[in-house]
Amino acid sequence: MKSEHFVGFFGSGSPDLLFRIHFRPFVYTKVKEILSLKVTTQTYAIWCYIYQRLVSAHTVSIINDIIKTRNTRAFGELCSKMYHRLVGYVTVPLLKCLMHDKNMPPKSNYFKCVLCSKCTKPKERATVNKDITKYLRRKFLIEAKDGDIICNKCRHIFRKERDHKVLPCVKTSKSSSQTTATFSPPSVSLKIPSTSKSHAYCCICKKPGPKLIVISPDVRTATYVDNNILIPSGNRCCPNHICDGHLNDDALCRIKTTDESFVNRTYLLEIMNKMRKKIRESASRRLNFDDSNLSEPDYITMTGLSKINFSEVCSTLKSSVRRAFNSVRQAFMSEFVPANLGFQHISREEVIQKHTRPLAQSMFGGIASNNAILVLDGTYIYVDKSNNFHFQRRSYSTHKGRPLVKPMIVCTTTGYYVSVLGPYLADYRNNDASILTHMLKTNVEEIRDWVNEEDIFVLDRGFRDAIPLLEDLGIQAEMPRFLKKGDKQFSTEDANMSRLVTKIRWIVESSNARIKTWKYLSHTLPTNQIPFIGDFVRIVCALSNKYAQPLSQCRDVESDQLEAAKMIHLSKMSNTLKEHVETENLLKKKLIWKVASECDFENFPRLDDQELRNITCGVYQMKLASSYIQEYTDEESDIFVHREDSNLLRIKIQSRHTSSKKHQLWIRYNESYIDSWYCLCRAGARVVGACSHVAAVLWYLGKELYKDKSVSYGVRNWGEHVFRCKCAA
Repeated sequence: MKSEHFVGFFGSGSPDLLFRIHFRPFVYTKVKEILSLKVTTQTYAIWCYIYQRLVSAHTVSIINDIIKTRNTRAFGELCSKMYHRLVGYVTVPLLKCLMHDKNMPPKSNYFKCVLCSKCTKPKERATVNKDITKYLRRKFLIEAKDGDIICNKCRHIFRKERDHKVLPCVKTSKSSSQTTATFSPPSVSLKIPSTSKSHAYCCICKKPGPKLIVISPDVRTATYVDNNILIPSGNRCCPNHICDGHLNDDALCRIKTTDESFVNRTYLLEIMNKMRKKIRESASRRLNFDDSNLSEPDYITMTGLSKINFSEVCSTLKSSVRRAFNSVRQAFMSEFVPANLGFQHISREEVIQKHTRPLAQSMFGGIASNNAILVLDGTYIYVDKSNNFHFQRRSYSTHKGRPLVKPMIVCTTTGYYVSVLGPYLADYRNNDASILTHMLKTNVEEIRDWVNEEDIFVLDRGFRDAIPLLEDLGIQAEMPRFLKKGDKQFSTEDANMSRLVTKIRWIVESSNARIKTWKYLSHTLPTNQIPFIGDFVRIVCALSNKYAQPLSQCRDVESDQLEAAKMIHLSKMSNTLKEHVETENLLKKKLIWKVASECDFENFPRLDDQELRNITCGVYQMKLASSYIQEYTDEESDIFVHREDSNLLRIKIQSRHTSSKKHQLWIRYNESYIDSWYCLCRAGARVVGACSHVAAVLWYLGKELYKDKSVSYGVRNWGEHVFRCKCAA
């Protein structure tokens, strides 16, 4: 139907005037709404005719929805239903004209949001107004047209920014399982490793879904803080990759990252807010072991125990015990310590079978022997100076030059604590020998009933005055030899036997060091804590027995026995090079030596770490080698070679204790192995292992000589930053 026919039907004049004349006021209002939608004149007539003829509440409600949504399909269905109800010869032509109107919205539009392109439902959209049009043009360079649709979510974002001045976000997530947070386009390139963005498969192991979980913001923040890896929001991973709010070690090893990442303003703001929140929580949070946010390293750092072991310790205490210091100490001493420390908590047979190394058994007792081997030594716990003068005198150690108390440690050759006795005073009346004598005579913890005859105590020289008592009890004492009066060097036999003892006795020194790893005991304690020092040391030792690994373990019984047999065999040998030096008077002869060049070392055997350990019979000498060589190379000292015997070397090594002393040593070798060595230091005549000076030269000539010359040895000389006095002559 043409527009002139429409005008003729209703009369002449403008359409607006015709509407005012022929229709009621509420119809005119509806027509004005339609006018704002830019619909054709024929459409106006259809709407007006329907509103005038059918004024029932149900029909008006349906037509109101059609006006709001501009749903042409629903309008067509409504017109079909009312076809036979409408009276008048004009209605049918008008409806047919409407159905073929080319100015109606296309059916393929689907009412997509102009900002996020999401298809919207009738109740989830609105028409773009002038304010939203300006907002889209200013923030996103989007030119919205009249009649464009915006979804409720994007419209709420616009209102939020307008009302609260919040940074804008752009595109909402299309997944219903994700949060409703929106993101601006990636615009910043950072030199930070980042994982690939994926929601369909695991971003760590690339395993597809569906059993994947979205990586939470806390986990993503922790990964960035701990490992400097950015994980895009919305990424998913397998549940087994996350443990206690962090990616586990296996996940961190398998994760693949790019060299740089592209992030948007929203993500940067999220990271900054998370880190700020984490810092504020860390600053205000008190130590609480009931907090599940404490990680495994936190437990180990603060308690020395793993999370599982700490829970087990707490479960052994009474449930009524609160976290009060004295109450916990008393609970430990009444329940936990007696079950894990003391001569009564373990039998002698169990010590022999489970806590004695075959190396020590073969070296001192014999392979078939059934002797218990215990290592004893005192350790020091430093205390403040007391105003009680009597205690001040009795607690002052002339050896250490400061006040202290001495717990006596009794352990096995694997580092297992059998008992802790004391603590004792530190004056001359309470030396190691006096403490051991007191222990045996008073039968502390029934020690005399626990040990048997021919059991072995490994001691240091401070226990020498207790040897007669041990012999009366039938206990065998193994102790380093004493230097004879007037001698400056141990004989080869004494040096060899002393090395056999130190090969076993080092374990008690490491046991004492393990106690000091608990920071409270490594510091100087106030005098009001002296009554509890013994309890603290016992608690630490009991925890170490229960949960810590042995300090010295036997990996192979046969290798332990072979090493013991080798050392015993060497201890019975004499030092042939020492005899040669003394016979030929090589110490005083100087003309028979020449400065060695690198060509003279071409036949020196190449030595690896294992061969060096076989020569030294341990690792302690190798730890000092680099520091000795550092001072040797700084002073530009020379190595001398014998003019007639090219396989005999003479070297001088600076003493690490005395500036005015240099140790002179000799080494004889051939192309395949080191034949012999001799040093003028106190223990340099031994053949059971080499002294530190000989080990340093062997390490340098056999391993380090042909490496990069620019590499520095040892530790940096911090004396460069300290002033020294230059007194006038």
